[in-house]
Amino acid sequence: MEFVLGIALGLSAASTRSTFAVATVGILVVAVFAAAALMAASGVSILTLLATLVGLNIGVAMAFVGAFALR
Repeated sequence: MEFVLGIALGLSAASTRSTFAVATVGILVVAVFAAAALMAASGVSILTLLATLVGLNIGVAMAFVGAFALR
């Protein structure tokens, strides 16, 4: 689920065509994960953060490939 969320965030951030938006989304994903880790009673898995970031990168790459394919 986190992977699909990352892809959706990457596609939506890349559709703005703003590098600031893409970087901000990545920073916000890490910040939200850190906040959730601090508030969690039990330990959290770093794999969920990695899956989300990989999905984010794939989503951004898919948006750029799609934009180049449409040209």
